[in-house]
Amino acid sequence: MLYMTLTDVNLEPAELALAAGETATLKAVIAPANASNQTVVFSSSDPTIARVNASTGKVTAVSSGAAEITVLTEDGHKTAKSRITVTAEDIPDETAEARAARFAGYVDAAIAALPPADELTQLHQTVVNSVRAAYDRLSADAKAHVTRLATLEAAEAAIELAQYKEEKLADLKGSIDTTLYYSSELQTIKTILAICEDTVADAATKAAVDKAIARAVSEIEKVPTKAVDEKEIEKQKAAFAKKKVESVTATANATGKRLKVKWTKVAKADFYEITWKVNEAGAWKSATSDKLTYTIKGLKKNPGIRVQVRPVRILAAGTPRSVDAPGTWSGNYKFLAHMGVFVSLKKAPRAFTATWKPIKTATGYQVCYAPKKDFKLAVTKTKNGAKNKSLKIVNRPSNTTYFVKVRTYKKIKGQVYYGNWSAVKKVKTQ
Repeated sequence: MLYMTLTDVNLEPAELALAAGETATLKAVIAPANASNQTVVFSSSDPTIARVNASTGKVTAVSSGAAEITVLTEDGHKTAKSRITVTAEDIPDETAEARAARFAGYVDAAIAALPPADELTQLHQTVVNSVRAAYDRLSADAKAHVTRLATLEAAEAAIELAQYKEEKLADLKGSIDTTLYYSSELQTIKTILAICEDTVADAATKAAVDKAIARAVSEIEKVPTKAVDEKEIEKQKAAFAKKKVESVTATANATGKRLKVKWTKVAKADFYEITWKVNEAGAWKSATSDKLTYTIKGLKKNPGIRVQVRPVRILAAGTPRSVDAPGTWSGNYKFLAHMGVFVSLKKAPRAFTATWKPIKTATGYQVCYAPKKDFKLAVTKTKNGAKNKSLKIVNRPSNTTYFVKVRTYKKIKGQVYYGNWSAVKKVKTQ
């Protein structure tokens, strides 16, 4: 049967207004309609406002505010969003302790709605991350009321293991592809495929995966190889040395302890080397990735990260003369491991005030606003000082809508590092 690749996805309706306690089901519309792989996962930007079932798209309105529901496809990782606005009656005379317990209950409900740990895959990464971010936004008092933290941590561990297994399977499949190219020994190929299908696909632990990889490698080493043209290798090596990653971006998680680095694809690259330095201090650290992403983990206090990436091609793969041919390092890219956090926008006559959540380690903040959602004609204002948490924009036309976002910046040894922009909010002047 011909495999039909998924090319696009939309989420209907694109906007939805609900009262707290109401439910509605969003529909993922896939193109083409007969795509072979129609697996999707739904996630919420804030499950304390609107919770969504990861499999069915059923939304439950929780508390007053706005949240985005995102659908992610397994085939091609296409996405679409729907904006959910929730209204809820104010709770008069609510004590701080009662409010903390209420929001802890919202987070517990979001954790309870996660799929079982043994059903989680890499596709559920955004689902688990959104729940973790909701927990991290709670006050210390509210966190003390959460009863399902262990379940959330188990889900995070399951996602990490799923990612590890997928990466190892990709490595093994690459070895199999190499063997198919260089080998005429059909029985050896069948042996490797059997290892892949019977052992790795069902592996429950890292040790089992590594054992399967070792067995496969031992089989590959027995495979006869083709002769190698030394001059051709040198020619290809020189040509690839000019290849370069054109763009590098990065996104911090809600806690600032991880930074996911992404880069553009380089034709014929087999893997990529990434190197980084933290806070302009110490030695450069390095890693490799056969994907177009790498996550730097274990960061502390929202550091500044300087990053470089370069492509590498494996020449004469599967032969005794196999050699890595590196390309050119990208430029130095600087990122601050912090995601801007909006608190509110307040309108005023011919003005508005943006308020955000400050961090102790910041040098200052930037507020960017524009009359259009694409941020054409945008204006960026800077507010120095870590303790600042608001900026008033004045002398604007009356009855005009503005789209606004916030980010943090930090100066480290004379270098300026910028964090990620917050989610975009809009406000209309009076």
